[in-house]
Amino acid sequence: MNWNTSRIGTIYLPARLKEKMIQHTRECLPYETCGLLSGTTNRVSSIWKLESEIKHRYRYFVSKDTVDKTMKDIQSKQEQVLAIYHSHPTAPPVPSKEDILHHPEPHICMLIVSLQAKSTTWKGYTIAHGHYYHRPIVIV
Repeated sequence: MNWNTSRIGTIYLPARLKEKMIQHTRECLPYETCGLLSGTTNRVSSIWKLESEIKHRYRYFVSKDTVDKTMKDIQSKQEQVLAIYHSHPTAPPVPSKEDILHHPEPHICMLIVSLQAKSTTWKGYTIAHGHYYHRPIVIV
């Protein structure tokens, strides 16, 4: 895989969008769900809530048509996908083997929201070459 490390850096996420993301994951319990965070220059300005097309506690699925339509909407705002978020209803915010296998691009942050405890936790990662690395996310 060829990727440009200069595109990988801290993601800046507005508090109101973080809250919308967490609310979305809670609304979909007990199942996993996902969405996209878009913006420019590592600053998130939009959230795109996607609904999993399967009801499962450990996986989510969104069709290529849905992703393509959402990508067109993101591009029409002259933004790019900065992060893909998804929930772990019963597990910590650590990428699973499936998460690592299916993550599309190293420069796109993987953000995992864990709902296993009363207090919601979340973490960001860079996925590259079959491994994951912490990716800083700053709430602004």
